[in-house]
Amino acid sequence: MGPSLLARILPCFVLFFTGCGLPVSHIVRKKGPRPTMETNQTFHSVLQKFDAEASKRRGGMITTQSVAVVFGFPQHPKHVADCTIYENGLMAITVKENWWRQNPPSSQESLIFHELGHCLLGREEHDCTMMPDGTKKSLMHAEVVHGTHYMAHRERYLNELFNAPSHSPSASCN
Repeated sequence: MGPSLLARILPCFVLFFTGCGLPVSHIVRKKGPRPTMETNQTFHSVLQKFDAEASKRRGGMITTQSVAVVFGFPQHPKHVADCTIYENGLMAITVKENWWRQNPPSSQESLIFHELGHCLLGREEHDCTMMPDGTKKSLMHAEVVHGTHYMAHRERYLNELFNAPSHSPSASCN
């Protein structure tokens, strides 16, 4: 006899509500200046956290001032967010609002820090390396690092995010 119905659907239920396994993003480059847009106030607190971490880890040389974060639809329909870099150096992060509303603040921070890794830290490549304990090695993994794992390993993730070379080699994300 096969697994019970609950045993078969529970993993799907968990993945749906945790955001694990969802592709995070890619970088979009656009010609021309960024259209006038302002960061949605929903994102202000997580941007302040990033600025504080950047100041602590990089001496204040990086700020989120040139990045607008807005709700919308990323270029790729399966992604929950993306980073668009415009010719004039301004950037925009677009986040699916339904994903944002369904996830805890720790997952939200993980997502925005990942996108800022693309936009501000030059982390263009995803790193799909897994740790022996089954957690993602890098916040720059191709899938969202769920908030529970992010908070349990936040210091490791932030050290790697701010200190890894911008074009560091990564494990294949196939």
